[in-house]
Amino acid sequence: MILPEIVKSHPYLFTNVLSLGLVLISAIHLPPACRRLILRLGLIMMLSSTFALLFEREYWHPIRAGGWALGIEDLLFTFDSGALGCLPAIWFFRRNLVVAEQPAPKIVRLLGVAMMSLCWLTVIWLMGLSKTTSILLAHIMTAVSLRRPRFDLWALGLANGAGFTLLYCSILRIYFWIWPDLVSYWSTSAPWGLLWFGIPLGEIAWAFSFGLFWLLFAGFVLDLRLRACGSQSESIQCASWGRR
Repeated sequence: MILPEIVKSHPYLFTNVLSLGLVLISAIHLPPACRRLILRLGLIMMLSSTFALLFEREYWHPIRAGGWALGIEDLLFTFDSGALGCLPAIWFFRRNLVVAEQPAPKIVRLLGVAMMSLCWLTVIWLMGLSKTTSILLAHIMTAVSLRRPRFDLWALGLANGAGFTLLYCSILRIYFWIWPDLVSYWSTSAPWGLLWFGIPLGEIAWAFSFGLFWLLFAGFVLDLRLRACGSQSESIQCASWGRR
């Protein structure tokens, strides 16, 4: 099989390769602290790659290289999503954000949020809702649970959810233009399989719920925070954008 045919027949793989390129380009233009932050968020998100199996058949049915049930595509997708998930807030609010110079995850908090999310997902799914609806609501409920310890980031989380929705849907539109058959991977079942401006409604809802949750997650686990008015923090501000 020649290269163009391989690219055409494996859109799930090559869309994520292109998204990885976007992550790397973004990282190059970030100051070191912000670069480390988004890359670590991507690596953390990779831990959830096995959840892709939850959506098989019910929500979508992608073709993976090698015909595996779980593939490199899922690892790339989770890394790309994790790395890009906070990018809108980092870009638009860079003058008001402070990123720890060494944004190492707080393991106990990371495990706590993971268990909280899993509990919400399980409880909502046992209520009889679809897996897609369950994970969307689990994002929202976990974000609400993190609202109290990171109330300072709540409004920013909502803004990031809206920003990531625009970013993610714009990327999807480009991919659907390059690979017109890609949209056929999604189920057409209502409500999440219905198309809105050519994009499955489930993808739009996921982008917002994930963007909201992920910003609060970054604040709680990796100490992303708003700069206090008039303060000079020892941490590196995202306002130092472009200085490497």
